[in-house]
Amino acid sequence: MFRRMIVLLLAGVWVTGDSLAQEWHLISVDGWQGGAAVVVDFDLDGDQDLVERTLTGFFWLENDGSGNFTQHNPDLPVSTYSQLQVADLDSDGDMDVLTLQTADVVNWSVYWFENDGAMNFSESIIAEIPTMDWTAFTVADFTLDGLPDIMLLRQIEQQSSNYRIYYQFAPLAFGVYADAFTSHLNSPLPALTSQDMDGDGRPDAFSNCPLDNVAFVDDTQITVSSAVQMEGVIPAAGDIDGDGLQDIVYADYGPLYCNLQATQRVFGDQITLHDDGSDALATLDWNADGMTDVAAATGAQFRVYTNEGDLEFSSESFTPPVGYGFPFHLLTGDLDGDDDLDLIGKTFSGYTWLENPHGPSRTPEAPPQRIELAMNVYPNPFNATATVAIDLPYPSQVNLTLVNTLGQVVWSRPNVQAGAGLQQFSVDGSFMTSGTYLLRAEIGTAEVTQRMVLLK
Repeated sequence: MFRRMIVLLLAGVWVTGDSLAQEWHLISVDGWQGGAAVVVDFDLDGDQDLVERTLTGFFWLENDGSGNFTQHNPDLPVSTYSQLQVADLDSDGDMDVLTLQTADVVNWSVYWFENDGAMNFSESIIAEIPTMDWTAFTVADFTLDGLPDIMLLRQIEQQSSNYRIYYQFAPLAFGVYADAFTSHLNSPLPALTSQDMDGDGRPDAFSNCPLDNVAFVDDTQITVSSAVQMEGVIPAAGDIDGDGLQDIVYADYGPLYCNLQATQRVFGDQITLHDDGSDALATLDWNADGMTDVAAATGAQFRVYTNEGDLEFSSESFTPPVGYGFPFHLLTGDLDGDDDLDLIGKTFSGYTWLENPHGPSRTPEAPPQRIELAMNVYPNPFNATATVAIDLPYPSQVNLTLVNTLGQVVWSRPNVQAGAGLQQFSVDGSFMTSGTYLLRAEIGTAEVTQRMVLLK
């Protein structure tokens, strides 16, 4: 069962100054704040929600599609939780929650909150994964078999670490895929993030360990490299120099730095982006020019470093109204559904949300005509290609999106102009791995989803 409450979302406050006009929102939430948070389409309704870890589980903020939120607090057993990840662990077409949990602050376990499809959650331990002393984890399809896997990070006596992948070889059945032991200094608040760092199509991971902080994943092993010798703010990754390889951006309790991945898996030059300190970092394409920019939170202020090319950056500061709090975690997401990335700062009382001033005009439009959609996909399961048939009552613009079990978009056909009547579209799965996917078709305010299974 859920305990629900309406979250106070203050009306957008416009701030003008020497730079672009700024529209700020304050999302207030009830209960203890300060845990890990993610931006994800948690209920798979086409808009992005917020999911946050608490001391006794998690809560989520449901987005109504217009940037207004309702808080949901699942009734869960009382315990102590650490990091949080969201993924469709059991491949049943809905999003689940995973956390690291301890009852005695010594012995940790990975807990799985199973979604029954109606956003009700039941808690269980993934018993196959003993996790004593494991302090950080991330979820991705490291083995490229269509099933989410788990990478954990263990810090051993403040002098070494252990990266380990538990792979899902069958639904909810796990085995040890790879181990890597390295030497590093201890990080007081360890964190682990998954991303394809070397451009080989396979997820890797990076951490905030002061040494040995990038874990590259191969077919049979984990190779750990030292990208930076940092101590401070959790880093962010992005292709800063446009060479197809992910670079590391970090702040060492002072200036904002970037270490470039000079060649595959080899980090070289360090550049300084700014001399001011930062409390939180994120990477994004802020102005939609195809280049990776860097965002930072310093005090209550957001600062964006726009990539001008050739490792040159211009900076712009955004200051919220008084009382909006001091972000300690910086997120990016499209909370208002206008196809650009906004900045969301996590504070101890909620979220500070800055709408992207480079986005499209926000002048309200007349609501589109509502229709009911019927969709058929065949064959299903499919191999390489499938046909989507939709019966349209009138000429329409169709948006098709296919997401994997981690909620990541793997294929899309946006803004397709289609005539009235039965229309057919082809889904290309030739480049995807076998697994379960969710197809979403949107026409105006109408939406329909269908589960698809790719077998190769």
